[in-house]
Parts: sequence; C-alpha cells; structure tokens
Amino acid sequence: NSSVFPNGARRLNKKPDYDKSRRAYVLKSAVPLRGPFGIRIKAYDQIRKNGPDLNILKARLFIDDYVYYETIYEKFDFTETGIVDLCFDYQTAAEKNQYWHQMFIPEGKIYSGDKSLYKNGGIFDINSEIDYGLHRARIELYDAVGNKTELKFEFVMIPPGQLFNPVWVDDTTCYMENRIDNKYIDLKKIKVFGSSNKVKWNIIEPNQLDKTRSGDYQFTIFSGKKQPDVIKVVAIGESGWTFSDNHFILKKSNNVKYTFDYKLVDGGFLFNVSTRRKIVEPPTIRITFDDGYIKELISSPAGDGKYAAYFKNKEITSAVIKFELFGNGDDSPVIKKDVSIFHAGNNPDLYTTGNFGDLSFIGRNESFYTPVNIELGSPNERFAHSKSILGRVYTVGPNTIPLAGNIELSFALSNRHQDNIGVYRLNKKGKWKWLKHTKTATGLKAETRYLGNFAVIEDLDAPRIKKIYPPDGKTIFTSYPQISFLIIEKLSGIDSFENIQVYLDNRWLIPEFDSDTELLKTYPESRIAEGRHELKIIVSDRVGNSRTVQTHFFVNTKKKK
Repeated sequence: NSSVFPNGARRLNKKPDYDKSRRAYVLKSAVPLRGPFGIRIKAYDQIRKNGPDLNILKARLFIDDYVYYETIYEKFDFTETGIVDLCFDYQTAAEKNQYWHQMFIPEGKIYSGDKSLYKNGGIFDINSEIDYGLHRARIELYDAVGNKTELKFEFVMIPPGQLFNPVWVDDTTCYMENRIDNKYIDLKKIKVFGSSNKVKWNIIEPNQLDKTRSGDYQFTIFSGKKQPDVIKVVAIGESGWTFSDNHFILKKSNNVKYTFDYKLVDGGFLFNVSTRRKIVEPPTIRITFDDGYIKELISSPAGDGKYAAYFKNKEITSAVIKFELFGNGDDSPVIKKDVSIFHAGNNPDLYTTGNFGDLSFIGRNESFYTPVNIELGSPNERFAHSKSILGRVYTVGPNTIPLAGNIELSFALSNRHQDNIGVYRLNKKGKWKWLKHTKTATGLKAETRYLGNFAVIEDLDAPRIKKIYPPDGKTIFTSYPQISFLIIEKLSGIDSFENIQVYLDNRWLIPEFDSDTELLKTYPESRIAEGRHELKIIVSDRVGNSRTVQTHFFVNTKKKK
C-alpha cells in the first residue's frame, strides 16, 4: 500500500508457462517482493478451443499450503461493495480493457462472501521475521462444473532497508556488510556492475569481488580514467530471483535534466521520474496541501535513469495544490506542477466540493465505494468539435475510479440562456456523448456516474438523413415497399422516436431501428396505389436542430423494367 515494485509501478505482471510434468502453470523463478501485496490473475474459461472467453467460478489462494484467500465470483452483495471493483482490477480494465481477477479484498471494501485466514482479506504483509524469505504460493481455479487449473510460483519477501550496508574503504574498494536479516532469504551471491553513464553496464571481474565467511562482500574497481561513473550491486537468490537496491555515484553529474509525471492510483499518488543518466542521486518530491502542510518523499531507483515514489495517507483530507521535484542538493525545484486534487468519500460533511476554472464538483460520500483522490484539470490537447466547445474541456479523474453513485458537475457560463448548448462527456472512442442537464442561475448542471473529460458544447448542425429508400424519383415494383433511411447525428443525438417523423402521402408512419444495418425502417399501413407517392422525413436533435427531407417515388407493379 505504501511502496512500488522494482519497476517503479504499482502493478508487476508475470507471464507463467505451462509445465506438463507438474500439470500446472508455473513461474520459472521466484519473485522478490517488499511490503504488503495482493495477487491478481488474468484467467478465463473456454468450453472449446478458440471459443468465447467465459468467467471462472471459484478461486483459492494457498501460501505455504495454507488457504490464504477463497472466493466464489458469482456471490456478491451490492449493499456491501461493487462487483466491478471487487472481482476485477478496475484500473487495468479502464486503461487497457483487460480483466484481471483480484485474489484479495481491496482496502476499504466489506465483503462477507470470501474466506480468508487473515483480517486483511488476502493481502500478504510482513508481521514478523517469520514472514521474510522464500514462500510457496498456489492458485486453484474452478469452472462451473468443477474442472480445476493450478498456478504455482514462489516469492521472496525481502527485509526492509538495503540488503547490504556499504562502507567505502578508499576510492576504489567497497566493503558490503551483510545485514543480519538476510539470513532469512536464500541469498546466493552478488554481481557488481559499473558504467560511465553513456555506455552499457560492465560486470566487475570475479577476481575483484571477494566474499567473507560472514557473508560480507568486498569489491574493487579501477581508478583513474577507467573508473566507472556509477556502480550498481545486484543480489541473486538460490531460487533464481534478482534484486538491486545498492547504487553508488562516483562522479556526480551536473545539469541533470528530468521528466516528472504523477498518477492517481490505488487511493494515493504514484510519482515517476526519469533522466538520461543511468544513475543520479534519488530526487526528492514535495507535496503541498492547501492547509500549508508539506510532505517530502525521497524517490527510489526503478531502473536505469528511472525513479519512483508512492504516497498514501487516508487520514489526510486536505486538498493538494502543488507537486515539486528537487534534484539532490537543489534549493529550488527543477519542475513544478500546480494541481487541484481533493479527497472524496469520507468527508465529515457527507459530501466533497471542488473547483477548477468554471467547473464545480460535488460528490456525496455514498457516491464512492472507498475514499479516493479526485483531480480537476484541463487537458492540453485537441478534441473533436473543438470550434464548438464553449470555454475549456475539463478533466475529472482519474477515470479508473468506479463510482457507486452520481456526482454533480456545474459549469459557469457567461450566457446561460444561449440556445443549442449542452453538457457532454468524451467516451473511449473519442466521441462526445450528451449528458442530461438542467439550467441554473449561473450556467448548466449535470450528473454522471463516470469520470473523464467533460465540456459544454454548442450544437448548430442539424441531423443528416441519408440512404433513403425508395430512392428519390425512382420507380419501384411493389405496392408494399420497405421505407428506410439512415440518420447521422454527431453531437447532441436524438432523444426519442418522437423526434423522428415519417409521412407517406401525409400519413404518419412509425419507424423501427434495425441494429444490424443501423437503418430506421417502416412500412405503409397497407398496400399503396400505382403512381407517384410523396415521402417526408423530419428529424430533430436534442437541442432543437431540425432537418426535413422530402422525396417522391413511383409504384408500378404491372410491368418491371
């Protein structure tokens, strides 16, 4: 909950292989981990090969042969939690359209349909020294008729703090003191790599690396021009895991340039920093709240030239107004980001409010499954119908948060009586979709159960009517013709069939929508006479733009030409 994986992310994906001899899916080597974690799996059932993906029925997680978590996915109770946020990792589903089952209960959820030996609902944590070291895990998956599939793997819980306490004897020799807690892990050896930042890593030769009986190591590097700029130490376990948390900078880099991004995930803030240098002193991240409180984080290495940090404290309910990045030893920030992020879901006033520009937000506590951070902003990018957008596009996010109920968005407008305007939300396909709204004393107000991008847009274009059949001026050879047409409406949309009127020889017809062809179709009440017939189609969108198309056709059933 308060850490990141070695790759600088909050999620670490591993792809298993099927082992025929063990009749199970397996991971080839143990996974090194630190801090509390939960397991998720991308699993599905198929009745036949290449058939549709079906959901699994039941899952069981064993750690060291004890049942750690068990659940039946068809059993859930919306009064306790939402299945979309319980069974599936909603963030991955929203971002990548991938569905991963969670083998734990997310923090803040209440769900009586699971079985767990531990109070934290399937989340593995370090409670004592016995939790350090190598563990065996097994996941059993069952379909609706009881067929079982297994996944087996090992993981190593690394003790907190650096694996070795380094002491530099001189400019070229480093003594790596083995920490006492390392006796709980299956540490096999270490490898030491050096680099000049602009070239690849080179391993320190074995004759320059010594191990003592106590498990300490000592390595020697070149001096002078051959001396590397940076050093990293990689620990290797008997079970195949690798872990690197000791990094040394021998020649400090000047004028380091950074990129700095943040993401709201799992109820906290994930920060990612990158630089073109392989290793620099871990930069510091400063979080400023609107009440004046400041929190500083020291980032940790997450790969060559990458650093990460994660912060979460559900007790803090103040809004965040600024993120700053400081290089090592810098008094002034190298990057500053002004933000508008506030905490929602557990406000003592029972609701949370926020403002950004002309947008106001109100979210009741019951609109959220669990306390979350909500960010208001305005993306710097172009959108469809940009010339018709009044003011700015606003982001209410992240859109990876499922809502339990509606939130309220209010837009202040200089001319609220303007015709043909409405509130819209941008869908996954990049198309603006109409939101039902009302006029207020200052503008427009809408409710939504989805987060994302929102805007007030003026729709001045009437719907288009195309592919009309029978074609205008043509002769058909049946007295009971199908009348069909296609409506294209790109913004406000058609509210109901009452906004679509079809008249044949001044007689009203009721159209029906054909989902296969996306055409509107209708038929005369009875067979029609020979000769000329008049067809009129009137279509109006939600904001009153209307288009009328009049055509005619001829009926000749006596002779087909």
